[in-house]
Amino acid sequence: MGRITPPFRQIYKQVLERLRRAYSPLLKEERHRRALDMLIRDVWGQEHAAMGGLGEVTVLDSMNLTANIHNKSEIEELKKRIAEIEARLREMERGVGG
Repeated sequence: MGRITPPFRQIYKQVLERLRRAYSPLLKEERHRRALDMLIRDVWGQEHAAMGGLGEVTVLDSMNLTANIHNKSEIEELKKRIAEIEARLREMERGVGG
């Protein structure tokens, strides 16, 4: 007897392709597109087995995805700003100490 439901991995790859082809280009901000790429690479790619039981995307899932992309984008911006502040602080400390 054949399998009626396609395996999660197949559905997962199809969903990722739709996100990259149809969803990502519609995001207005480039940093949000980068954040989506980071989610695909850093989170979903590593945790796809854990997501195996979730099934197809709903409207609420889409809203959650968009919020997560926005949050990831904001986190990346804050990490950059912190790194810049730390670099300036080190420069100032060298100036005071030297």
